[in-house]
Amino acid sequence: MLIERDPGTDWRDLQQRVAAILQESGFIVEIARSLKTARGTVEIDVYATDPKTTPTAIYLCECKRWASNVPQAEVQTFRTIMEDSGAHFGLFISARGFQKGAYDVIQHTNIQLLKWTQFQEIFLERWRKRY
Repeated sequence: MLIERDPGTDWRDLQQRVAAILQESGFIVEIARSLKTARGTVEIDVYATDPKTTPTAIYLCECKRWASNVPQAEVQTFRTIMEDSGAHFGLFISARGFQKGAYDVIQHTNIQLLKWTQFQEIFLERWRKRY
């Protein structure tokens, strides 16, 4: 079972749907949040905090609605943002998938590369309980 069937028609739809699922699962969510990091200010597609954890866990979500798989360089950029921000979890959500080298970039990190359906599977039970 999926919460939503498809990831939308463009990246804004995907971003909105990711934010909605997290919010409906009990997270506090901000879309397109500017975040100061060690290397400057960046914009995060979806910034979410989980108030059910102590201390509150911070999630950064990058959303890509591309016709092709996300390349390794994009994932490397997100990894740098994660390292510089101090976030607890990074979720890189793609409607299509990722190039093979992207998985090498996230080894031994707190980042998950997720297709749209995988993202939903992670939060499905929590979403069901709340929504």
